[in-house]
Amino acid sequence: MIEWVYDRGGYPQIIVDGNRFLDRGGINTIGWNDGNATYTATGHHAGWFEDGVLSDAENRCVGFTANATGKIPSQPELKGDRPMPDLNESPEPPEFRAVPEKPEPGDFSTLPLDYVFDDKRTQMYV
Repeated sequence: MIEWVYDRGGYPQIIVDGNRFLDRGGINTIGWNDGNATYTATGHHAGWFEDGVLSDAENRCVGFTANATGKIPSQPELKGDRPMPDLNESPEPPEFRAVPEKPEPGDFSTLPLDYVFDDKRTQMYV
């Protein structure tokens, strides 16, 4: 299913398409989902995606889908009716790195939603 992932303000920021995450233009694959774990485009662990809730590596909420059933610290009103763009073809996923132990869930993350998939940030946790 293709759907928007909204930030803590309720704005659609990135797209989830099956096992991949794309930028808001639908052009660049910025991350991957494997089970409940999420990864950067190069395979570094980035966080978790469970029941429509996207969390960072510290298990703090960074975004959610419109129909999320997982725990969201507070449910903001969804804003902006952004049309879904045409999506680029999916590249092959990289080899995924090991998943660290998952911390207890927290509040909203201070990271911007698309920054969760930034390789420079995630390599600090390797």
